[in-house]
Amino acid sequence: MTLITIQDIQAAISHLRDDPTLAECMLIQAAIFQHALQADSLSELFEILTLQSDLFFSISSEYRHELGVQSGAWITDLPAFSDSEPTSTEGVWSWDDTHLLMGEGWAQWEIVERGA
Repeated sequence: MTLITIQDIQAAISHLRDDPTLAECMLIQAAIFQHALQADSLSELFEILTLQSDLFFSISSEYRHELGVQSGAWITDLPAFSDSEPTSTEGVWSWDDTHLLMGEGWAQWEIVERGA
């Protein structure tokens, strides 16, 4: 299967019609997930997940709920970029040797220094 490019995902999100179908939104989200699993770094993963936030803000609350249910199946499978697991993983979705990817929802992703 050919992986849709990040640029194509960005274009698809920015050109969502006023009334996109749930199927269209799910296809975009699936492409985002594929990229998230293949991210090479924490910063790249953060940028990819930011696309998910952009998608959520571009669609109706009904679709946000449906996509949120779907994303719940993969959000816990995000890659880590270090074998050194944080002491506490509460609110932590991924990490590398120096930083943590944290957040409580799609609009709240942030990268923070470990120990900060």
